[in-house]
Amino acid sequence: MNIVDEQPGLPYSCDVTGHLVFEEGHPLKASAQVDLHSASLEGEMVMVKVIRSISVSNDARRKSAEAGNLNSRHTMTLICEQKIAREVDKLTALKHVNVLPYRGFCFYPTASPESGRNTWLFSVVSPKVQGGTLSEYVRNQDVDHLILASGVADGLNYLHKQGIVHGALKSSNIFVQDNVPKLAEPSLNVLTPLLPSDSLSLTTDGPSDTLRWMAPEQVLSNSDPTVEADIWAFGCILMELLTKVVPYAECKVDAQVMLRMEEKKAPTSLLVDLGVFGSGLDLEFGKICTGCWHFDPQARSPLGVIVKALK
Repeated sequence: MNIVDEQPGLPYSCDVTGHLVFEEGHPLKASAQVDLHSASLEGEMVMVKVIRSISVSNDARRKSAEAGNLNSRHTMTLICEQKIAREVDKLTALKHVNVLPYRGFCFYPTASPESGRNTWLFSVVSPKVQGGTLSEYVRNQDVDHLILASGVADGLNYLHKQGIVHGALKSSNIFVQDNVPKLAEPSLNVLTPLLPSDSLSLTTDGPSDTLRWMAPEQVLSNSDPTVEADIWAFGCILMELLTKVVPYAECKVDAQVMLRMEEKKAPTSLLVDLGVFGSGLDLEFGKICTGCWHFDPQARSPLGVIVKALK
């Protein structure tokens, strides 16, 4: 499927919708919130992560038609061009072995179940990685925990030094190729707040596949993503490397996770009782996790200290 702009779009590094040729068939992967598609971008194989909860609203489509522009996606990107240009430059300039390169964003067409009309879903475009996500990688084989943990910490530390909070750090947003972890999707936290609210429909109903990795202040107080929240999420990823289970594994639904957070229970509450963190390297990792999980964000271990501890 080839998605073609009806009018010239933004610079190539921003909106690449008109440059993508999607492979036919079902998504490579699907979860509660996203679909992962394979496509070609100017000869390069890429992954397109379609965020089903972020779409151009029907109101925006009507306003666009009234303005004589049939391409509502194009109108929306023009509206936010000045706002996101600086941030896009920052994202495209990211160069680190543990950060997946940013190739741009696009808007994926889909039919709205309510109206039956087409709508556009915000999507992130990155180079295609053969090794799969970190959550898949650790479940399918024995891995070097230290190398993976150190790589994730290095990538996150690099983003923070560039002034970028990841904001959606979890094992399914980290890809692994040749035992090298690569952080994906910092652009979601950077770009989506800049998109004009009157052009977007943000859907929050339905199951979440992110909440378990989020810091308590984000879940309970709806706080914005911060460096400290990223550190909490890093502790969750480190625990997952060791145990091959998700944070708050004993909780079946999000409401139970929220209750555990209200009770100031860390993601390892049940696991510690079972003695997962026993001795040696596992014990050292456990200490790092504990430092990431202070309920006072300012008390969490600085990322620079964590990076040194993993060397």
